[in-house]
Amino acid sequence: MKLEATKGKRIRTNGLIKASELLAFIQEHENSDAYIETASEVSLCHIKDIKLNTDYVQEVRLFTEQAETKIVRRDTNTFIWRTIQDGSEGEPTVYIDETHKLWGTVACSSKSKAILKEQRGTTITVPIASKKCEQVGLVFRKYIVFQDKDFAGDTPFTYGIEDERLVKFVTFKEAK
Repeated sequence: MKLEATKGKRIRTNGLIKASELLAFIQEHENSDAYIETASEVSLCHIKDIKLNTDYVQEVRLFTEQAETKIVRRDTNTFIWRTIQDGSEGEPTVYIDETHKLWGTVACSSKSKAILKEQRGTTITVPIASKKCEQVGLVFRKYIVFQDKDFAGDTPFTYGIEDERLVKFVTFKEAK
């Protein structure tokens, strides 16, 4: 893991969307991968492969290497969304990219997806071409904020994770 910086400030936008407009809103992100959490399952797919009953959706994350739109159910008829995008101007934004290993190894793969299987019976389909027996990870970008020592309040230098977003699927390599 290493500390990096983007060329500019992170851009954040947000809003509300009606449940009846959710599918159309999702389809506007045509080049994205998706993480979808419903009342009974989690799906990882490319946007073109989404099959969705919006009544059961709890959270959707639509992501590319440049941005993520996170959509969360607010109530029966409304979702709240926010988009985080790496900017190109202004003060640099500091972040750490952290890769989380998904359960299982690649049992079979095509040009557009891989199926991970694990001994316990877990099966995960991910939108990444990968070789048999490889492992797959999901990259999270964690944005870091720093606070200098506050002598008036005697607060020491601190830093923390201010926000995070999904970035991409990758072939997972074990640390040495």
